[in-house]
Amino acid sequence: MSPPTPSLPPEPDLRLYTSWRGLLGAALTPIALLGLGALALGDGGLRLLPSLLVLAGLGLLLVALLDYPYTVTVSHGGITRHSVLRTQTLPWEALVALERTRPATSAVMRNLTDRQADPQISGGLVARGRGRRRWLLTDRVESRMEHDRLVALLRTLGEPVELRAVRPHAEAPPTFLYRRRDVGPTSR
Repeated sequence: MSPPTPSLPPEPDLRLYTSWRGLLGAALTPIALLGLGALALGDGGLRLLPSLLVLAGLGLLLVALLDYPYTVTVSHGGITRHSVLRTQTLPWEALVALERTRPATSAVMRNLTDRQADPQISGGLVARGRGRRRWLLTDRVESRMEHDRLVALLRTLGEPVELRAVRPHAEAPPTFLYRRRDVGPTSR
């Protein structure tokens, strides 16, 4: 009788982070709209435009708090999006593909002015569900190491989730680079 072969440990969860620029934009835009609307309402009383600014600010603030992820965990159970007021798990059965977002306009302009830049511009990750459903995962490109771990994790799942996101450029820094806690590629 032969000794049992040791099983390989499961691939650790992959954690990806949103950029500080995206988080600040998601937080400051609604606050600016609320402030402008409140100032205008304070100066001239109840009017249509300041009221619309306040309503738009409240709506964007609600979306930012409920739906803008500050971190995403990819595991065998699915993709978990962590927002300020909610944690949402997307099971693999509900997803069709992982795709790239469109790159930010500033990144496109920066690459147009920099002749040495890599012509391949890539954005963050979006999970595409059945029908027209889409969920933002990250607003920035992950590193090649993180991308390779994502590919390995998807292979171990055997799920029919297609990875349509091209491999990032070689200079892409890891998403955990500027985090004080949870530093490192295997952080949980």
